Amino acid sequence: NWRDVFQKYFRGITPFSSKKKDEFPDAFVAELLSEYFEKQLIIVSGGNDFYEWAKLQTGVSVFRSIRDYVDHHIRMEEENKRVTSFYAGKKTEIDQKLKEHFINYFSDTEYYSISSYYSEIEHAEVVDVQEIIGKIISLKLDDLEFDLEFSSRGTVKLDILAAVVVYDSIDREDVHLGSNSRSTEIEAEFKAKARITVNLEASTFDIVEIYDEEVFSEMFDIPHEWESFLDE
Repeated sequence: NWRDVFQKYFRGITPFSSKKKDEFPDAFVAELLSEYFEKQLIIVSGGNDFYEWAKLQTGVSVFRSIRDYVDHHIRMEEENKRVTSFYAGKKTEIDQKLKEHFINYFSDTEYYSISSYYSEIEHAEVVDVQEIIGKIISLKLDDLEFDLEFSSRGTVKLDILAAVVVYDSIDREDVHLGSNSRSTEIEAEFKAKARITVNLEASTFDIVEIYDEEVFSEMFDIPHEWESFLDE
């Protein structure tokens, strides 16, 4: 936006200053590039002012020359192979910890639903988690840290308190006669992301954060007989 460029000019905001008032080419280029910062932009600039400005921007990788960029890219490729290889070698250990997280995190009634107004889920427990499917989605080589997107399918046991309710046509209201304890198992899909740091020399890893957890399961349809007759 040309108005933003002129506002920066009158306020003396980078790339303008009291000593540098003829920076309009750089200012307009910078304004145009700002729309692409969220796409992890790469900038190569031999100009000091433009280089220093680019270094301050979020979502930008900046290099002094094409050679610097190529050297960095080659190093990243090498480190990427090392980290990817490390993950492949430690996958069984990492997967076990991710499965444990799924079991602990999703053994909670709030993630599941049933088709009944009166009945309720008393307890939920993830009793089985299948193979973890994982994919590295980002990699920070300076910190030897990567983000992993992973998912699995599993079985969840639901303990349900099925209410027996009848309609009183005289008083025109529902009458609660008691309840039955029932259990069932449903299938669910679990998804999440994990941030993992690695020490390649010591061959160790640390799962520092698991986030964006999601579970997908169908609503359990309460059988009619569960809410029709009391257990003797």
